[in-house]
Amino acid sequence: MKLIKHLYLTDRVFYCLGAAVFLCFMSFLFHPMFYGAMGLLGLCVLAILVDIVILFRKQNVEAVRETQPVFSLGDPNKVAINLRNNTDRALRIKIIDEIPYQFEERDFSMTIPIGKLKNEIVSYHMTPTIRGEYSFGNIQLFIQTGIGFAMKRETTQASRSVVVYPSVIQMKQQELAALKHPSFTQGDKTNKKRGRSYEFDQIKNYIEGDDTRSINWKATSSQNKLMVNHYEDERSQQVYSIIDKSRVMRMPFKGLTWWITRSIPL
Repeated sequence: MKLIKHLYLTDRVFYCLGAAVFLCFMSFLFHPMFYGAMGLLGLCVLAILVDIVILFRKQNVEAVRETQPVFSLGDPNKVAINLRNNTDRALRIKIIDEIPYQFEERDFSMTIPIGKLKNEIVSYHMTPTIRGEYSFGNIQLFIQTGIGFAMKRETTQASRSVVVYPSVIQMKQQELAALKHPSFTQGDKTNKKRGRSYEFDQIKNYIEGDDTRSINWKATSSQNKLMVNHYEDERSQQVYSIIDKSRVMRMPFKGLTWWITRSIPL
Protein backbone atom coordinates (compact mmCIF):
# COMPACT_ATOMS: atom_id res chain seq x y z
CA MET A 1 0.00 0.00 0.00
CA LYS A 2 2.85 2.41 0.81
CA LEU A 3 4.41 1.65 -2.57
CA ILE A 4 1.24 2.47 -4.47
CA LYS A 5 0.67 5.64 -2.43
CA HIS A 6 4.11 7.10 -3.16
CA LEU A 7 4.69 5.78 -6.69
CA TYR A 8 4.12 7.94 -9.77
CA LEU A 9 4.75 7.17 -13.42
CA THR A 10 6.41 9.73 -15.66
CA ASP A 11 5.57 10.77 -19.21
CA ARG A 12 8.19 8.39 -20.59
CA VAL A 13 6.03 5.42 -19.63
CA PHE A 14 3.08 6.72 -21.60
CA TYR A 15 5.29 7.56 -24.59
CA CYS A 16 6.57 3.97 -24.60
CA LEU A 17 3.05 2.58 -24.25
CA GLY A 18 1.87 4.80 -27.09
CA ALA A 19 4.74 3.60 -29.27
CA ALA A 20 3.93 -0.04 -28.40
CA VAL A 21 0.27 0.47 -29.33
CA PHE A 22 1.30 2.08 -32.62
CA LEU A 23 3.56 -0.88 -33.42
CA CYS A 24 0.70 -3.27 -32.62
CA PHE A 25 -1.50 -1.50 -35.18
CA MET A 26 1.27 -1.56 -37.73
CA SER A 27 1.75 -5.28 -37.12
CA PHE A 28 -1.49 -5.89 -39.04
CA LEU A 29 0.41 -4.72 -42.09
CA PHE A 30 3.89 -5.88 -41.13
CA HIS A 31 3.69 -8.85 -38.82
CA PRO A 32 7.31 -8.60 -37.45
CA MET A 33 6.42 -5.26 -35.83
CA PHE A 34 4.37 -7.19 -33.27
CA TYR A 35 7.57 -8.61 -31.77
CA GLY A 36 9.02 -5.12 -31.64
CA ALA A 37 5.92 -3.92 -29.76
CA MET A 38 6.21 -6.76 -27.25
CA GLY A 39 9.93 -6.08 -26.83
CA LEU A 40 9.31 -2.36 -26.22
CA LEU A 41 6.58 -3.18 -23.70
CA GLY A 42 8.91 -5.58 -21.87
CA LEU A 43 11.68 -2.99 -21.73
CA CYS A 44 9.23 -0.44 -20.36
CA VAL A 45 8.09 -2.81 -17.59
CA LEU A 46 11.70 -3.73 -16.78
CA ALA A 47 12.72 -0.05 -16.55
CA ILE A 48 9.81 0.65 -14.19
CA LEU A 49 10.78 -2.27 -11.94
CA VAL A 50 14.43 -1.20 -11.82
CA ASP A 51 13.41 2.36 -11.01
CA ILE A 52 11.14 1.15 -8.20
CA VAL A 53 13.89 -0.99 -6.68
CA ILE A 54 16.34 1.93 -6.71
CA LEU A 55 13.94 4.53 -5.40
CA PHE A 56 12.25 2.54 -2.62
CA ARG A 57 15.32 1.01 -0.98
CA LYS A 58 15.60 3.87 1.54
CA GLN A 59 14.90 7.53 1.99
CA ASN A 60 16.70 9.24 -0.84
CA VAL A 61 16.68 12.92 0.05
CA GLU A 62 16.58 14.97 3.25
CA ALA A 63 15.06 18.45 3.14
CA VAL A 64 15.12 21.31 5.65
CA ARG A 65 13.39 24.67 5.21
CA GLU A 66 15.00 27.80 6.64
CA THR A 67 13.03 31.03 7.08
CA GLN A 68 13.15 34.12 9.23
CA PRO A 69 10.79 34.04 12.25
CA VAL A 70 9.40 37.43 11.16
CA PHE A 71 8.59 38.49 7.60
CA SER A 72 8.60 42.12 6.44
CA LEU A 73 5.43 43.46 4.89
CA GLY A 74 5.92 44.49 1.27
CA ASP A 75 9.55 43.29 1.10
CA PRO A 76 10.96 40.15 -0.58
CA ASN A 77 11.72 37.64 2.19
CA LYS A 78 14.10 34.78 1.48
CA VAL A 79 13.09 31.15 2.01
CA ALA A 80 15.78 28.48 1.61
CA ILE A 81 15.46 24.70 1.32
CA ASN A 82 18.53 22.59 2.08
CA LEU A 83 18.63 19.25 0.24
CA ARG A 84 20.87 16.26 0.94
CA ASN A 85 21.19 13.36 -1.53
CA ASN A 86 21.78 10.17 0.49
CA THR A 87 22.20 7.90 -2.54
CA ASP A 88 25.16 7.10 -4.76
CA ARG A 89 23.21 8.16 -7.85
CA ALA A 90 22.43 11.49 -9.44
CA LEU A 91 18.80 12.42 -8.95
CA ARG A 92 16.32 14.85 -10.41
CA ILE A 93 13.99 16.36 -7.83
CA LYS A 94 10.76 18.29 -8.22
CA ILE A 95 10.12 20.35 -5.09
CA ILE A 96 6.61 21.40 -4.12
CA ASP A 97 6.72 23.59 -1.03
CA GLU A 98 3.37 24.07 0.69
CA ILE A 99 3.50 27.85 0.99
CA PRO A 100 0.88 29.87 2.95
CA TYR A 101 -2.50 30.30 1.31
CA GLN A 102 -2.20 34.12 1.52
CA PHE A 103 0.12 34.08 -1.50
CA GLU A 104 -2.60 32.41 -3.63
CA GLU A 105 -0.16 30.26 -5.62
CA ARG A 106 -1.49 26.80 -6.44
CA ASP A 107 1.25 25.59 -8.82
CA PHE A 108 4.40 26.59 -6.96
CA SER A 109 7.19 24.10 -7.75
CA MET A 110 10.90 23.93 -8.58
CA THR A 111 12.89 21.22 -10.36
CA ILE A 112 16.63 20.78 -9.86
CA PRO A 113 19.28 18.08 -10.46
CA ILE A 114 21.45 16.96 -7.57
CA GLY A 115 24.60 14.88 -7.70
CA LYS A 116 25.29 11.75 -5.69
CA LEU A 117 25.96 12.38 -1.99
CA LYS A 118 25.72 16.12 -2.62
CA ASN A 119 24.09 19.05 -0.82
CA GLU A 120 22.08 21.69 -2.65
CA ILE A 121 20.39 24.87 -1.46
CA VAL A 122 17.30 26.08 -3.28
CA SER A 123 16.00 29.53 -2.39
CA TYR A 124 13.11 31.73 -3.42
CA HIS A 125 11.57 34.99 -2.20
CA MET A 126 8.06 35.68 -0.96
CA THR A 127 6.53 39.17 -0.70
CA PRO A 128 3.60 39.30 1.74
CA THR A 129 0.99 42.00 1.29
CA ILE A 130 -1.18 41.29 4.35
CA ARG A 131 -0.18 41.38 8.00
CA GLY A 132 -0.87 38.36 10.16
CA GLU A 133 0.31 34.81 10.71
CA TYR A 134 1.51 32.72 7.76
CA SER A 135 1.67 28.93 8.01
CA PHE A 136 4.04 26.87 5.87
CA GLY A 137 3.14 23.22 5.33
CA ASN A 138 5.23 20.19 4.44
CA ILE A 139 7.81 19.84 1.69
CA GLN A 140 6.84 17.39 -1.07
CA LEU A 141 9.71 15.88 -3.06
CA PHE A 142 9.16 13.95 -6.30
CA ILE A 143 12.38 12.05 -7.02
CA GLN A 144 13.56 10.56 -10.30
CA THR A 145 16.66 8.62 -11.26
CA GLY A 146 18.45 8.81 -14.57
CA ILE A 147 16.13 6.12 -15.95
CA GLY A 148 13.19 8.43 -15.49
CA PHE A 149 10.30 5.96 -15.73
CA ALA A 150 9.08 6.23 -12.14
CA MET A 151 8.93 8.87 -9.43
CA LYS A 152 8.84 8.48 -5.68
CA ARG A 153 7.15 11.02 -3.47
CA GLU A 154 8.86 11.75 -0.18
CA THR A 155 7.18 14.05 2.34
CA THR A 156 9.22 16.05 4.83
CA GLN A 157 7.36 17.29 7.88
CA ALA A 158 8.25 20.99 7.93
CA SER A 159 5.15 22.79 9.22
CA ARG A 160 6.03 26.21 10.56
CA SER A 161 4.36 29.56 11.20
CA VAL A 162 5.85 33.00 10.71
CA VAL A 163 4.39 36.40 11.51
CA VAL A 164 4.37 39.39 9.18
CA TYR A 165 5.16 42.81 10.64
CA PRO A 166 5.44 46.15 8.82
CA SER A 167 8.78 46.29 6.97
CA VAL A 168 11.28 45.00 9.49
CA ILE A 169 13.97 45.28 6.80
CA GLN A 170 13.34 48.99 6.24
CA MET A 171 13.24 49.66 9.98
CA LYS A 172 16.70 48.09 10.31
CA GLN A 173 17.96 50.26 7.47
CA GLN A 174 16.60 53.38 9.16
CA GLU A 175 18.22 52.27 12.43
CA LEU A 176 21.60 52.13 10.71
CA ALA A 177 21.03 55.56 9.19
CA ALA A 178 20.16 56.97 12.61
CA LEU A 179 23.34 55.56 14.13
CA LYS A 180 25.36 57.56 11.58
CA HIS A 181 23.83 60.81 12.80
CA PRO A 182 26.42 63.26 14.24
CA SER A 183 24.70 63.18 17.63
CA PHE A 184 25.82 59.53 18.01
CA THR A 185 29.42 60.21 17.02
CA GLN A 186 30.23 63.32 19.12
CA GLY A 187 30.25 61.53 22.46
CA ASP A 188 28.10 62.04 25.55
CA LYS A 189 29.79 65.26 26.74
CA THR A 190 27.65 68.32 26.15
CA ASN A 191 28.75 71.95 26.00
CA LYS A 192 26.44 74.32 27.81
CA LYS A 193 26.23 77.79 26.35
CA ARG A 194 23.99 80.72 27.04
CA GLY A 195 21.43 81.26 24.37
CA ARG A 196 18.84 83.89 23.72
CA SER A 197 15.31 83.64 22.43
CA TYR A 198 12.91 86.33 21.29
CA GLU A 199 9.63 85.23 22.95
CA PHE A 200 9.00 88.07 25.47
CA ASP A 201 7.81 86.89 28.88
CA GLN A 202 7.95 89.72 31.43
CA ILE A 203 9.92 92.68 32.85
CA LYS A 204 11.81 91.91 36.06
CA ASN A 205 14.40 93.43 38.34
CA TYR A 206 17.98 93.26 37.22
CA ILE A 207 20.12 90.72 39.08
CA GLU A 208 23.79 90.02 38.72
CA GLY A 209 24.46 87.86 35.70
CA ASP A 210 21.58 89.16 33.55
CA ASP A 211 22.41 90.23 30.03
CA THR A 212 22.92 93.97 30.02
CA ARG A 213 21.63 94.10 26.47
CA SER A 214 18.17 93.23 27.83
CA ILE A 215 17.91 96.32 30.04
CA ASN A 216 14.60 98.10 29.54
CA TRP A 217 15.56 101.77 29.88
CA LYS A 218 12.02 103.08 29.88
CA ALA A 219 11.01 100.80 32.77
CA THR A 220 14.29 101.65 34.53
CA SER A 221 13.58 105.39 34.37
CA SER A 222 10.03 104.97 35.67
CA GLN A 223 10.97 102.58 38.50
CA ASN A 224 14.24 104.31 39.32
CA LYS A 225 16.05 100.94 39.32
CA LEU A 226 17.45 98.63 36.71
CA MET A 227 14.78 96.57 34.94
CA VAL A 228 15.43 93.95 32.28
CA ASN A 229 13.28 92.17 29.73
CA HIS A 230 12.88 88.43 30.40
CA TYR A 231 12.41 86.07 27.46
CA GLU A 232 11.13 82.50 27.39
CA ASP A 233 13.69 79.77 26.94
CA GLU A 234 13.57 77.81 23.70
CA ARG A 235 12.70 74.19 24.26
CA SER A 236 11.62 71.17 22.25
CA GLN A 237 7.97 70.88 21.43
CA GLN A 238 5.91 67.75 22.05
CA VAL A 239 5.03 65.77 18.94
CA TYR A 240 1.90 63.63 18.81
CA SER A 241 1.50 60.76 16.34
CA ILE A 242 -2.11 60.06 15.42
CA ILE A 243 -2.85 56.75 13.67
CA ASP A 244 -6.15 56.37 11.85
CA LYS A 245 -7.43 52.80 12.29
CA SER A 246 -10.84 53.35 10.76
CA ARG A 247 -12.38 51.27 7.99
CA VAL A 248 -11.05 53.62 5.32
CA MET A 249 -7.43 52.88 6.31
CA ARG A 250 -7.98 49.14 5.81
CA MET A 251 -8.22 49.59 2.07
CA PRO A 252 -5.16 48.26 0.19
CA PHE A 253 -2.57 50.79 -0.97
CA LYS A 254 -0.08 49.78 -3.68
CA GLY A 255 -0.99 46.15 -3.14
CA LEU A 256 -0.45 46.34 0.64
CA THR A 257 -2.93 46.41 3.48
CA TRP A 258 -2.55 46.98 7.20
CA TRP A 259 -5.52 44.78 8.04
CA ILE A 260 -4.55 41.97 10.43
CA THR A 261 -6.09 38.65 9.42
CA ARG A 262 -5.36 37.10 12.81
CA SER A 263 -4.43 38.53 16.17
CA ILE A 264 -0.76 38.15 16.98
CA PRO A 265 1.24 39.18 20.06
CA LEU A 266 3.22 42.41 19.76
